[in-house]
Amino acid sequence: MLKFLLLGYYYYFMWYNRIENKMFYEIKDFEFPQNVSKTFTHEERVYAIDFDMTIAYTQYPKIIKPLPYAVEVLRVLTKDPNSTLILWTCREGEYLQQALDFCELYGIKFDYVNENCKRNLDLYVVDCRKVSADIYIDDHSYQGQEGVEKLWHDWYIWMKDNDMIEE
Repeated sequence: MLKFLLLGYYYYFMWYNRIENKMFYEIKDFEFPQNVSKTFTHEERVYAIDFDMTIAYTQYPKIIKPLPYAVEVLRVLTKDPNSTLILWTCREGEYLQQALDFCELYGIKFDYVNENCKRNLDLYVVDCRKVSADIYIDDHSYQGQEGVEKLWHDWYIWMKDNDMIEE
């Protein structure tokens, strides 16, 4: 029972401190689990990104073309050492390979495919089926197709304004 109470406190602690933009290592007397302070920094971000209708227009399993601005934004994130990209898709086998080839063709490289990254494995100890990320980008979770297109556009404008994208 005590273990469950500690876990509950730990997850509340994580949620509260992420909202307040505080870091775990700022609280000196909290040491559960031991590896938290080593695995999270202000700049690190893990992105779980769907493929179909989020990176590319598709008529599953056919891949039609990339969404506007998605390629440019993902290329910047690919080069960012503080960004970890996870391709988070239901595609498997041959169709998954087609998606990976498509992304490679456009210069997008994923660090992981449908699996948790090392930081999250260290942080949460167990590797479950659910991919853990800081930011999820999916046409089913971000105000539908129009929302995803707006997201890519807004990020593109922001990156261009901050000289992260060259024309």
